[in-house]
Amino acid sequence: MVCTFVLIIGGVGIAFAAWSQDRYAVAHDLYQSGVETQAHNAEVYYRSCRGCESKFRAFIEYPDGPRTVPNLPTINFDRDDLPTGRWVEAPPPYDRAFHVFYDPDDPTDPDTIMTVDDVEAQVYQDGPLAT
Repeated sequence: MVCTFVLIIGGVGIAFAAWSQDRYAVAHDLYQSGVETQAHNAEVYYRSCRGCESKFRAFIEYPDGPRTVPNLPTINFDRDDLPTGRWVEAPPPYDRAFHVFYDPDDPTDPDTIMTVDDVEAQVYQDGPLAT
């Protein structure tokens, strides 16, 4: 029984470490070779039920014009006091223009679009360049 518990906790720890390393790798790549641009008009669709996914979308200014990226799973937002089950304006600091990095080789891949603040946090605070 105790052994099973330890194995489960160990598995969860390994999964989290892999996810964290993947997030750091994306942030590091974006920091090295990503393109910085502005995003605006962000909206969120918040679902409060267990297992339900919330969504975040925004207009991103690309060199050939703005485009809506319909789901940005890498952007974390404050879910406190958000209405559920409908699209609403994103909470601060995403309720105004903000800066993101994107991968120039695949500019609309939502898994490689991160806010500048998140990239810098991963590289400087959580990664090997942490002070």
